[in-house]
Amino acid sequence: MTPYSDPDQNIDTGNDTNDRFKFHTRFRKLIDNSYEGISLLDRNLNIVYHNASAAHISGLVSTHGINTILDLAHRDDIEKLKQVIVEVLANQGQPASTRFRARHIDGHYTWISIIFTNYLDDPDIGAIVLNWRDVTKEKEAEDKLLISEKRFKALLENGAEGIVLYNADRKPLYISPAFGRIFGYNEEEVSRLNEIKVTHPDDFAYIQVKFFESLNKPGIPIKDIIYRMLHKDGHWVYLNSTLTNFLNDPDIMGVVNNFTDISVKTQSLQTLERTKADLEKIMDSSLDMICTIDQQGCFLKVSASSKTILGYEPKELAGRPAFDFIYPEDRDKTRKLLGQHMDGGDFTNIENRYIRKDGSLAYLSWSSRWSDKDKTRYATARDVSEKKANDQALIESENKYRSLFKYNPIPLFLWDLDTLNIIDCNEAAVQKYGYSKEEFLKLKTKNIWAKGYKPSDGDGREEIDYSVDKPFKRVRQHQKKNGELLFVEVSGQVLIYEGKKAVLAMANDITEKSKVEELLDKANSLARIGAWDLDMKTNIIHWSDITKEILETEDISNYDIQPALNLYPEGENRDVIANMLKRTAANGAPGDVEAQITTFKGNLKWVRVIVEAEFKGKTCTRLFGSFQDIDARKKAELTAHEALEERNIILESIGDAFFAVNKNWVVTYWNNMAEKVLGKSKKEMRNRELWDVFADSIDSLSYKMYHNALETNLPVHFEDYYAPLLKWYEISAYPSAAGLSVYFKDITDRKLAEKSILELNESLKNQAKELSISNAELEQFAYVASHDLQEPLRMVTSFLTQLEKKYGDVIDEKGKRYINFAVDGAKRMRQIILDLLEFSRIGNTEDDLEDIDLNKLIADISILFRKQIQEEKAICQLSLR
Repeated sequence: MTPYSDPDQNIDTGNDTNDRFKFHTRFRKLIDNSYEGISLLDRNLNIVYHNASAAHISGLVSTHGINTILDLAHRDDIEKLKQVIVEVLANQGQPASTRFRARHIDGHYTWISIIFTNYLDDPDIGAIVLNWRDVTKEKEAEDKLLISEKRFKALLENGAEGIVLYNADRKPLYISPAFGRIFGYNEEEVSRLNEIKVTHPDDFAYIQVKFFESLNKPGIPIKDIIYRMLHKDGHWVYLNSTLTNFLNDPDIMGVVNNFTDISVKTQSLQTLERTKADLEKIMDSSLDMICTIDQQGCFLKVSASSKTILGYEPKELAGRPAFDFIYPEDRDKTRKLLGQHMDGGDFTNIENRYIRKDGSLAYLSWSSRWSDKDKTRYATARDVSEKKANDQALIESENKYRSLFKYNPIPLFLWDLDTLNIIDCNEAAVQKYGYSKEEFLKLKTKNIWAKGYKPSDGDGREEIDYSVDKPFKRVRQHQKKNGELLFVEVSGQVLIYEGKKAVLAMANDITEKSKVEELLDKANSLARIGAWDLDMKTNIIHWSDITKEILETEDISNYDIQPALNLYPEGENRDVIANMLKRTAANGAPGDVEAQITTFKGNLKWVRVIVEAEFKGKTCTRLFGSFQDIDARKKAELTAHEALEERNIILESIGDAFFAVNKNWVVTYWNNMAEKVLGKSKKEMRNRELWDVFADSIDSLSYKMYHNALETNLPVHFEDYYAPLLKWYEISAYPSAAGLSVYFKDITDRKLAEKSILELNESLKNQAKELSISNAELEQFAYVASHDLQEPLRMVTSFLTQLEKKYGDVIDEKGKRYINFAVDGAKRMRQIILDLLEFSRIGNTEDDLEDIDLNKLIADISILFRKQIQEEKAICQLSLR
């Protein structure tokens, strides 16, 4: 079988889309869990979708081997089903229904009520929709009704009075032999007799009124009903009838009409007068609508109940065609029943739908007779809307429980409580045990027990509470037909089935569960998980072996609850355990806590305690749960927590901003400095994707460097500018198995200072260039000036030398000494000029370093500043230390 595909399930983003997806998911769950079968057919009548209920009804988990819906039908019903399908294909959107026998997967046939609706051209469906109902139980009820009829006939066969037994729709279920004797008919003629045709037309409506009166008064005889019926020889027989409603009596289930022949003329006339006087009152008080209709199909007279049934006053209906009020889809069916003319015949219990004044529909059941004499149709209409709804609800309920039994995936059995004979089983039982259903019905429940198996409770009956609907549960070891053993948990209850006590039980295979429980016991031992059980009545607590091992004791099996609580250190540990036990005992809420306990050897341990409650009525009778040694794990957690706290303290105290992200870029840590530097709080950032918050940084240097660090698993160090905050950051990112750790700090001031220095250097460079030009000019000037200054000095020196040579013998020693002073001063002056010229070239030439005689330098300075030294009485002294 091809599952029906919903294209809307292929979408995955957007809140609206998720809501739509959730809606479709809920809608599909509602369909799959509906008690009514729903299937879809394509244009070739192939089944393209089955919901769970449809699969249960047909027994088909898969349509493998089934070509069309016709393959499921009984061969005698195929033609009828084909006609309905032709009608469905021709009428888009119009439902059509039928009943047929469908072959179940296990080979038997079930009666199915099915409704076809053609939505092939509907783009949202594109299929023929089938609504299935299993009506086998309803068919069986009809068969039982026939048996009941035979019973009544046997009881009333020899009655002295004439007796007719009717159903609620006044359909004769039984006519006693006295009827034939009174009216002159033999048994065969009575069986073919139409009671409507032999009833006097003037009395028909009256009889109907009395009949409906009896329906409204169950168990109360409606006496002195006088009417006429036609004798075989043609004369009218006057009858005195008593109607008694025994519809609710399970032994009768009908309306009994006891009648006697009162054909004495006077009595008949007097009775007739009384009936005529009562007729109008009865019509107006009847709960059913009584009316007369003329030959043109218009209402002549209508009882007051028309207001209740249809919402119209009688005067609103008088003179109007009855067909104006019939639901359009039912008009053709009604015309066929009536014939082409209103005088076409009589009928009883014909149902159709009428449109009420408020627009709603009313289901009416009609009984009618045509009077040739009066050219009038006398009719009664009973509102069966509620009955229709109740019948439908009953059918759906029966189908639901039948489907639950038949198609339950867990084996189900029904067996006689006294004989233990298996009465019924479902398909799951057949599949699980390997027996056919016919083989099961020949077995007792004992026959599927494992060979040699003897349960402790005998055959299991004595432990069952014989109260109906009382549930029970037990574990059994069963054996399949092939000899394979399995453990099953049998749970069920006693019920009344066909007048006898029977057991409806579910056999849940717990073989794997038993194995798992064995493994669980081993796992609990390894995980050091024990159990405990507290009897709330005795306050005695029971410990399992593992629990006693955790508590470091061997001798104590049972212990009073208060000393047990005292094992927990006084204060928080003892309080949390005591409060949990009180809360669970009060409201049934499960508990789960971790606390420290002192063992019997005085050791302090961490344990995990889980508790659940068991109640009888509103009283807690038992607390139970598990007890696990988590000391090692808890201590490791505490150590890890302390390390985490220490790390957090360090990260919060460092001067750098810090954050961490996992492999999916979700922020896992954001310290206080990160809040200050980036202006984002921890609340804003924790558990959010980094690039959702800083979407403006995607494709930035930081984005690329972070990704590079994760891809290469190498740390990165860089500087980046974040324009929204006008800030420069120095960033270091370190990858790890968990994600990326990022340290960064604000270096905006440093970057601004570097920019200022660069600008200053550029300014100095320009100034140096200008100074270089100026120095060159000064150097040229100094060179010219030194040349010009040296010329007079050379002249002075030259002439003084010539003067000393020419007049040396004339000039005395003192004069010569003065000439020497003047010549020596001129030389020093020339040297000073040369030194100034050399000094002006500093920075422009790369002279080699040379040694200086400091003593000579001091001597030269002393001569140069001799006068000042003498005046100041100074001492020139060289000291190198």
